[in-house]
Amino acid sequence: MSKIIKYISYALLVISAIFIVIFYVQIGSMTQAEIESGASTMLSVVLNWAIILLVVCAICAVIMPFFFSTGKGIKNTLIKVAVIVVLFGISYLLASGAPVEANVNPAPTFAELKWTDTGLILTCILFVGAVLAILSGSVINIIKNR
Repeated sequence: MSKIIKYISYALLVISAIFIVIFYVQIGSMTQAEIESGASTMLSVVLNWAIILLVVCAICAVIMPFFFSTGKGIKNTLIKVAVIVVLFGISYLLASGAPVEANVNPAPTFAELKWTDTGLILTCILFVGAVLAILSGSVINIIKNR
């Protein structure tokens, strides 16, 4: 099983490297006007590949504990998924989706603005949580080591 995972990892790395090389070769052969106009077709390919890898990793992170753990591990995974869903829900409810003053063509839709706000709010919540975890861990270590 571990050999299969190793070979799959190498294959994904090679595919990603090929996409990146093609992307930079294409960008290197473009003029400044073509770059500014957004004429790069490989950009969307590279971004879509990144999204595919992100989705596969997220699915594997959620599914793998069900195959390789005990009942306690499955319970912990379900709790973590529930926390993620709640944080997404809170972020979505707090997102306004209000238009911003920007000269963007085409103008973003309400749904795009709502999801952008959701992502920004979720990033802020996770950042604050990370800072609090670091600070509380430090304080707990100081108290324990006294």
